[in-house]
Amino acid sequence: MMIYFAESFKKLRLKKGLTQEQAADLFGVSPQAVSRWECGTTTPDISLLPTIADYFDITIEELLGTEKSRREERIRAYEDKFHAAITHGQITDCIEIARAGVKEFPNSYVLLNKLMYALFVAGSDDADIPDWKENMEKYKFEIIELGEKILSGCTDDEIRIEAKSRLGFHYCEIGEREKGRKILETLPSDAFCRERNICHALNGEELLQHICHQTAQFTYDLVWNIWRYAKRASCPAREQLAFMNTMEQIVRLIYDDGDLGCWYYLLPRLYLIGKAPLLIELGDYDMAIGLVETSADYLEQYEKLPDISYYQSQLLKQAVHKKYIDTADSRSQAQILYEDHLTESSYDAIREAERFKKAVQRIYELAQRH
Repeated sequence: MMIYFAESFKKLRLKKGLTQEQAADLFGVSPQAVSRWECGTTTPDISLLPTIADYFDITIEELLGTEKSRREERIRAYEDKFHAAITHGQITDCIEIARAGVKEFPNSYVLLNKLMYALFVAGSDDADIPDWKENMEKYKFEIIELGEKILSGCTDDEIRIEAKSRLGFHYCEIGEREKGRKILETLPSDAFCRERNICHALNGEELLQHICHQTAQFTYDLVWNIWRYAKRASCPAREQLAFMNTMEQIVRLIYDDGDLGCWYYLLPRLYLIGKAPLLIELGDYDMAIGLVETSADYLEQYEKLPDISYYQSQLLKQAVHKKYIDTADSRSQAQILYEDHLTESSYDAIREAERFKKAVQRIYELAQRH
C-alpha cells in the first residue's frame, strides 16, 4: 500500500504540475515530508488522506491502491475458477465464469482473453463437445471481436501475442486462411521467443531447471511434428510405422523407463491411434495386442502419479510434470482412448482375441473411475 501511494501521489502531483514544495504548502507539511511520501518511506497521517484525495478528485481507496488491490483480487478469483474448470474440460462453465468476469470488469484484458479462449475451445472437434459445430458458428464473430479489442488496447505483450495467435488460427478454422496467415506472420519468430533467450539471464539451479523444462518441451514438439508429417505426407503404412517408431525412440532417449511422466498417457495415444492400427493393417496382430496391453499398463501408471512431480531422468532433472493441463475434453485419457479409438473398426481383426479383451477391460475400468 505504501509503495502504491508513493507512485500514485507522485503521478497525481506531476499531472497537476506541482512541485514538491507547492504540494507541501497545499497540504500543510514540509517539502521533506512530501519527498518521503514519494520515496515510499512514510505515508501521510490518516487525517490528511481525505484532503489529498479531495484535491486530486479521487477516492481514498484509489489513492491508497486498495480499490486496485480488490479489483486484482477479484480478477484472480475468476482466473482460479476458470483454471479449475478448464483442467476438467468443463467448457460451458469456463464460458460462464469468463462472461461473469467480463461483465464485472469489462476492461480486464486478462478476462477478455479467457473468454476468447473458452469460446474458441467450445468449437473444438477433438473433444466431447457434441454441439461443437454449432458453437463454432455461434461464436465465430464474437471471437474476432474479442481478439480485435485485445489487440487494439492491451499493452501486455503476452496477452497480445496469445490473442493474436488464436485470432489467426480462428480465421484459418473458419475458412479465411489468407486473413489468418497475415496475422500469424506477424508473430515473433522462434529465434526471439522468451523460452529460447531467457537462459542468458539465468544461472545456477534456475538455469538448469529452465534447460530441463525446455528439453521436455522440445522433445514433445519434435515428436508431434513427426506425427503431423506422418499423417499428412500420404505415406504407406510401413513408412508411417517407421516414423512412429522414431517418435518412440526419441522419447525413450530422453525419458528413463519408469520416469515417463506425461508420456504415460501420450504413448498410449501414439500406440492406440497410430501404431496398433498400422500393425493390424500389416497383419502383425500379436504386436498390436502387445501395444494395447502396454497402453493399459501406462494408463494405470499415470493414474498413480501425484498432481505435481519432478522428473528423475538425467536430462530432465528439475523439470516439473503437472498432471492436470488445460483441455477441451471432460473425459480422462482412458475414457477418450476407450470410447473414441478402441471402438474403431480398425480393431475388428483382433477384437475377439482374449489378450485384447483383457487389456481393453483394464482400460474400460480406468475409464469408469472418472
